[in-house]
This record gives sequence, structure tokens and C-alpha cells, in this order.
Amino acid sequence: MIALGHCIDFIEHPELGGARSSTLPVIQVRLAEHPGWLRDFKTTAAWASASGRRTRYHYLGQRPESYSDAAAWALEVEDTMTLQWRPGAGLLEYVCGRLFSPERLRFWVLHTWLPLVANLERGLDILHASAVVIDGKAHVFSAPSGGGKTTLASHLASLGHGFLADDSLGLSQRNGHWMATPSHPFLRSQREPESLGEPIATAVQSPVELGALFYLKLQPPETPLEAAPQSGVEKVASIQGMRFVRSPFLKREQFESSAAMARDIDVYTLQIPRGPEGLNKVEAFLKQLR
Repeated sequence: MIALGHCIDFIEHPELGGARSSTLPVIQVRLAEHPGWLRDFKTTAAWASASGRRTRYHYLGQRPESYSDAAAWALEVEDTMTLQWRPGAGLLEYVCGRLFSPERLRFWVLHTWLPLVANLERGLDILHASAVVIDGKAHVFSAPSGGGKTTLASHLASLGHGFLADDSLGLSQRNGHWMATPSHPFLRSQREPESLGEPIATAVQSPVELGALFYLKLQPPETPLEAAPQSGVEKVASIQGMRFVRSPFLKREQFESSAAMARDIDVYTLQIPRGPEGLNKVEAFLKQLR
């Protein structure tokens, strides 16, 4: 399974896999041989709600002030599983709970754990956004939950455009260009808890040069489509607001990255009329965008 620039190998559940790559870093996901390591964690964060479950983090020492302090940590999904990352070994171990299933393992690894690690280890800036490829460029759509970003990506993918993400997307700079790295080849049109959705035929596996970012605002059907370019502080704030992970010890780095992105990339507020006609108007607008 290729996701966020990594090849994810589910050792006990090869049926969860898919495409492989000989050039991407490999992360092995396997059942913990010695589950007693959970007792080594001295600090436990409070429960928080995520994707219909309660989750919490475990740390070896005190609550980390930097990622180096959190080199060994675990994510617990109540009654379902606990995941521990072993940095440097390319190994993610898990302990099963009574509600464990292979499909839930794939969901929590690809939807939550991998974006978190990719961001914390400075490999990628992760945005909470959907994205498609039109005319060779990645166009990224952000909105609050229920704001239309998945619906728009699904519609554009159904028209044959390359699919990059429906919920989280990786960004990075390479040779002076901002690149968008696909999340995983699933699209979740129905927001079922702990589900990635269905495989999508137009899924793209390799990074694509970033075209523009769009903050979506749904409007009544009779409203005309309108794209307003952002600038200055508004532009930086929009990019900051799109982040999938906002960690206190990455605050400065994330702001500097958002400011750099704002200098290089166009950001628009995009008002979209609800309904199929509005979605078609977005495609026409993106095709003529240069």
C-alpha cells in the first residue's frame, strides 16, 4: 500500500496491501511480539474524541516539549488497538483490543497515524484537504467538515481527473517547487466511522506539482461561482487553518512554512453554488486557471 510517500506493509494482513514500490521507504506494520512494552510508558494524556472513538497518547517520560522527547510514544484507540512507532526501525507495532479488525487497523494507520508521523518527523506538511490533478497541477480544497471538499474531489475524479486525497494531503518543497504527495487510494464519500471508503480508479501514486489552494464556501444554487484571490495575512492564516496537525512544538516551523507557501502559491476563497451545476462550474474554472 502506497500512502504519503511510503510503502506500508501490513505483515499479518497482506490483503490490506496494494501497490508496492522499490524506491519508497517501507514501514512494516506488525503485531507486537512483546506487548508488555505498554507498561514502560510513564505519562498518559487525557482521552480525546477522534473518528467516533476515544483516543489517547502514551509517552515514556513527561509530556514532550519537542519531538525528540517523544521519540517513543504510542497511540491508543479505546477497546480497539494501541500503535507504537519505533523511529529509525521503520516499524509500527500494534496490540489488539476486543474491537480490533484488519480494516480498522488500516484506517487508523493510514488516516490518523501516518499523517501525524509524517508531519512530526518534518517529512511533509500535512493539510486537512482534498485534492485532484487537472492539467498536470494539484488543486487543493479545504473546508470545515461537511463543507464540500470530499464531494468536489469525488465529482472531479469521476470525470477522469487524477485523485490525490479526500481528507489529508502532504506538501513539500523540491528544487524550488511545491509538491503534493497523495494520501492513499481510497475515497470516503459516505462518512462512515473508521472507514477509508472505496478504492478509486483514478488515484495518483506519485507527487504532483502544486497549482493552487482553495478555501471552499458553499452557497445557494442560484449564486454565481466566485473565486476571490487572498493576500497577506489572510493568505497565511488560511494555510495555517488547513493544517491536519497543529503541535505546540512545531508552531514556529509551521508558521514559517505557511508563510513560504503563501509567497509561492495562489490561494483563493471559492464560493460554490450547491448542486451538480455548481460542481461542473468548478471544473470549468480550474481548467482555465493559469
